[in-house]
Amino acid sequence: MPSESDDLIPELHLWNDGRGIDSYGYLSCMGNYELAIVFANYFWPTFIEHDGCIFCDPVNVENYEQWKVETNDDKTAIESVINHVHILDIFPNVEQPPTQKQLVYLGRQLQEMWSAKLHLDFPDKNVVVEFIDDCGEDLLEYQVTFFQHRTQSD
Repeated sequence: MPSESDDLIPELHLWNDGRGIDSYGYLSCMGNYELAIVFANYFWPTFIEHDGCIFCDPVNVENYEQWKVETNDDKTAIESVINHVHILDIFPNVEQPPTQKQLVYLGRQLQEMWSAKLHLDFPDKNVVVEFIDDCGEDLLEYQVTFFQHRTQSD
């Protein structure tokens, strides 16, 4: 059963002497359990709370302390910068760079999955997951981040 994302994978059309293959067939031919586990952990990560902030596990405490100083202890800013991921950096060693459409698709999927997981893990927190996708041709700037929306009394 073809998915709507199949057109983002040009190689699918080359399989079976040009007759093509759908993404599920491609996955069964090219994937493996080890990669599936890594992808599962990346897209559905373990989140932890540290000093009132939420991060992917493990948190780099030294980096956190540096950002506390840099941001004058603005926890929302700290979360936003530590938790940001440039979509292009997920696979820095690929031969063929991704297209803008591929980055947008992947970023939106990551945003939805992280949002669902964060709301499941922290139902009482107001966690915002943002995907910055108005970057035009600058592929490096497509990024996902998350942070807690805080009121001034927080």
